[in-house]
Formats: sequence, C-alpha cells, structure tokens
Amino acid sequence: MAKLPADQFDWELALQVEESPTSERDRVLVSSREALADAALLRALRKAGRRDLQRERAVALVVQVPSEQWSHAIKQSAERIAKIGIEIALGADKPKARDEEGYRVAAALSRGTTVVGISPSPDTKLPRVLLEAHTHRISVAPANIAIVAAAMKRCMVGRAPAGLKDLDISGMDFDLLCACLPRGAAKQEGLLRLRRAIEVRKATFAKTEPHLPPLEHAVEYGAAREWRLDLARDIADLRAGLITWRDVDRGAVLEGPPGSGKTTFARMLGEACKLPTVVGSVSEFFASSAGDLGAVIKAQRALFERATAVAPCFLFLDEINALPDLATLSPKNRDWWTTVILDFYLLLDSAMSSRDGIIVVGATNRIEDISAALLRPGRLERSIHVGFLTVEGLASVLRTHLRDELPDQNLTRLAEAGAGATAAMAMDWVRSARRRARRAGRQLAVEDIFAQIAPPDTRSEAQRYRCAVHEAGHAVVGLVLGLPMTRVSIQPRTGSGGSTSFAYDNDILLDRTAIESSVTMILGAFAAEAEIIGSPSSGAGGSAQSDLARATEILPVARTSLGLSGQLLWRCNPKKSIRPLSKDAALRAAVEGDLERLCTASKALVLRNRDAIRRVADRLLIKPTLSDAEVAELAARIDVQIDDQRGT
Repeated sequence: MAKLPADQFDWELALQVEESPTSERDRVLVSSREALADAALLRALRKAGRRDLQRERAVALVVQVPSEQWSHAIKQSAERIAKIGIEIALGADKPKARDEEGYRVAAALSRGTTVVGISPSPDTKLPRVLLEAHTHRISVAPANIAIVAAAMKRCMVGRAPAGLKDLDISGMDFDLLCACLPRGAAKQEGLLRLRRAIEVRKATFAKTEPHLPPLEHAVEYGAAREWRLDLARDIADLRAGLITWRDVDRGAVLEGPPGSGKTTFARMLGEACKLPTVVGSVSEFFASSAGDLGAVIKAQRALFERATAVAPCFLFLDEINALPDLATLSPKNRDWWTTVILDFYLLLDSAMSSRDGIIVVGATNRIEDISAALLRPGRLERSIHVGFLTVEGLASVLRTHLRDELPDQNLTRLAEAGAGATAAMAMDWVRSARRRARRAGRQLAVEDIFAQIAPPDTRSEAQRYRCAVHEAGHAVVGLVLGLPMTRVSIQPRTGSGGSTSFAYDNDILLDRTAIESSVTMILGAFAAEAEIIGSPSSGAGGSAQSDLARATEILPVARTSLGLSGQLLWRCNPKKSIRPLSKDAALRAAVEGDLERLCTASKALVLRNRDAIRRVADRLLIKPTLSDAEVAELAARIDVQIDDQRGT
C-alpha cells in the first residue's frame, strides 16, 4: 500500500487490521458517538499527551473542539481515557458563570486533580485561570476519513469498504456522522449512509446556490477579481508547503451597492480556492436570538464555531456594518454594545489566527459605517469595491446565468442595453426571460432577455422627452467639463426613469474644481429641463439617490473633510459629511450658496450648448441608450464652443 500523508497516519491501520469472524462475535461494540469521539481525541493527544492524562498528577488540559456538538462526547471520552478522577470544564457564556467555574478549576488543580477544559471557543468560554495555567493545549480536528475508519472498527462489523477513502465528508458535523454509523451495522452500510448524506447536502446546496462561473472568467468583479486570484494562488502555495497561514491574507470587506454580487463573490472565492464557505450575517445575531445581550453573544459565537468546525474555510459575514463603531456611540448605547463588539473582535482575532485557518470576508452597502478597528491590519485589513457592471462584466454575468443556453449568441447587444445594472438584476432578467419562453411553449430566445432589459416604455411622449432632456443635460454638461462619461440612457429601471454613467477613478486626488465640476454636471439636468422645456420637474429631487441629494452630499466634503474651501478644520469622515448640515446653520448657508452658484454656472453651460442637448435628447427617443462616443459625435458640431467653455 502506498505511503499516505502524515495527517492520515492511522488510515493504513484502519484498512489493514481486520477482525476475524470469531473476534467480531466476541468483540463488544460501542456506540458511534463513543467510537468517533475516542478516535478524534486520541489522535489529538498522540502518545505523550495520553500518557500525561493517565498519570495521577495535576494536568491542566485545554481542548478546542470543532463545534458544540463535540463537547459532551469529548468530555466522556476524556473521562474514559484518563482512567482517573478528573474535573471537566465545558465553559460558559456569561462572565459570572465563568468565574464560578474558574473557582472550581483552581480548587481542583490545587488538590492535584487533573482538569480538562473543553470548548469550541476556549479563549472566550473557558475560565481564565485554566487558560493561563494550562500544561497542555490541543485541538480536536474536524473528523476526516481516517478518524471515521478508526471509529467504524469499534462500532461496526465487516471489512472496511474500499470506497470509503474517496468520500469528501468536509462540513459534516459530529451528530450527522454518528447518525450514519449505527452500532452493529456493516461497514458497507455505513459507507452507503455517508454517501447518501453527502448527496442530500449537495442537492440542498444546489437548490439555493446560483451557478458560479470560473474564477478566471469573472471579469465583472474588476479589482476584487485580482485580489481573489492572488488569494487562490496563495492557497495553492499553502497546500504545496511553500508558505504558512501567516503568509495568507486574513480577510477583506466587500463594499458596494445592493445586488452587486458580494455574496456570490464570496462563494466563488471558496470554490476557486477549494475551501468551504460558511455564510452568516451580523443582523442574524439578533433575528435568530431573543435579542438580549447573552443571546446575541451566543448567536455570534455559534457562527464562528460553525466556521471552526470546517476550517480551513471562508467565513462570509454579510451586513457587517450592523456592528456599530464604538467611537461614535452615545454613552447610553455604549455600555450595551461594548460587550457585544469586544466579544466579536475576540472571536474574529481567534478565527483569523494561523491556528484556525479561517479567512473572513465581510460585506456592506455602507462602508462609511465600518469601524476602523475592523479594517486594521491583522483583521479584515482592506476594503474592496464591488460596483455596477460594465458592458463586458454584464455580458459575463448573463453568460453565467444562461449556462448552456444560447451558446452561439453574442451577448454584447444585451449588455449594452442593460449597462449599469447590478448582478442581481441580470439574474432576474434571465429568470424572467425563461418564464416568458416557458409560458409561450418554446425555447429561450435573445428577444426574451431583451424584453426584460428593455420592456415597452409606457410613459407618455411628453414624459419620455422630458427624461431625454434631463439625461442629455447630464451628458452634455459632463462632456463640456471633461468628465469621463460612459453611457446615457432613458431606459426606465426600478426607481429611475433614466441614467447617465461616469467612470470616476476612486484613487485620484480631488481638488475643489473636480468636486464642483461633478456638482455642476449633476445640476445640468435641472438646468436643461428649465431652459429647453420651460420648467424643471420633481425628477431632480425626492429620494436619497436623486440629483439634489447627491449634489448636497458632495459639496460639504470640501468644507468638513478635505480642507478645500478655506477651512482646515477636519470635522468628519468624507462619507458622513452631510450629517453636520442638520446642526450647523452656517454650514447649511454656505452649502446652499455653493449650490446656487454652481446651478447658475450649469444654466450658462446649458444655454451655450442647447442645440447639442436637443440633438442628444432627440436621438435618445429613437435609441434609448447611447455610448460616450455616440454622445460626442452628436456634440461634435460645437467642438469649438465646448473647448472655449472649458477654458473660461
């Protein structure tokens, strides 16, 4: 038999040592819980640790188990292996209970009694006295096939089936494994039950998981994809023994608008690195518990224990901004939140240690609410933007969701019509298109998808023309100011009658001119409606995503955060610069003055380039989506006027 890796040292013994029929009749079979726990604990102890545990002297042993399901079984196993009187500490969630257990542990050690502390999270649940005075510390690894084979020998009969070593039982916790290995059954039956459980888990996963594209093809994720490729190479180097866990990124925060594919990104990351992904949400700590302090802490510890049980793995934490920043909390709320937040940081630090091999990926729609304590080196370390899709990215996402359908179709036309959408919108388009074709009793066609991306516009001609003038105002004023426009559309989407996109470089250093140019472009739509139609509409305001809201959010940054308006005092994070407006009358007056001044400048630009705006608006009525090149071509007749305006 070929020599196997050291981490499967007992596999050969498990296969080679087969009992004769006589020995099987005489052998007393134990339960699978006892057999599995003994095999896992003995492997973790090795010979030296087992000898120390069986001696009559005060051993202080800390045992980290994969999950809470293992705790009581390992407790009983330790009592069997020790063969002497020992004290067992299983830890506690509440500090008072932990202090009481600490007193019991200290008293036992003072008498010379061996103490064994067992917990999935020993650093947060076991008494401090045991953690500081321990003589041994071991980790019981999640069960692998070697441990299962060793357990089978004590609880089942017959020869070990050859197919056992090919099973992937990663992610199967203690109770499920025990249920698949009934005492007295044939080992072949155990193999069949394990296979069935694996298939059920895969089927459940397939029902809820979207189809994931190969890592190399997911161009829609831009910089996030590059980080992911680097991480996949690091994991490959780790498996090859070229580096250790200390050389691998600890984690990151994915930030971007809702529906941009952050959860899918995390799952693709796990698939690319061939590691399981445990998915949770900070808001679930409250939704899945009674909401009191102890219940919330218990819920967040349970999630980290799930990750520890299948480590190495990825732990995906959605809505991580639901955990507030201690520095911004009021005294009234700080007392309650401090315990929750500090416990979370302790769990995070433990999970991301080199011992556990857990890479934590957070996600948020509001990066400005993330505490700096989460993004520091050694924790989540960096934020990675996942934004709206480019044409190339949207084509890639559509191809992913179409799978083998429409294999010969070029999806660029569809992607151009839907540019600026999110990954969630693309998934909904394909699903709705399939439904449309199914109800018509035919195969899916490109026109079915196009009908979802660009459904019939039910607005009146007057409404469509006003929308076209509005978006053309953005586009032409932006072109005049030299802003990087990418597309303009009057195709209605949820919450919007049209859109104009600009490809800003997030890494560029801003000055006051750049900030005011952006606001002037935003106000260009308001000015275009007033100049060409005769009056503006409510389309410029209303929601938090409206033109007026965006302009009002941008301008205070220069005064409160960047020192670009003659005031050097830093008052807040740039992404929170709108908050002081509600309390500072002088700041409100200054920002209103800036808005009036830039609106006047925008009206002047619209007046000079009115014909270009009309040409773009007229073309949008015929072709609802135009590229930057098409807009530039329509405005080419006034190139000189645009250049003159740029220089004034």
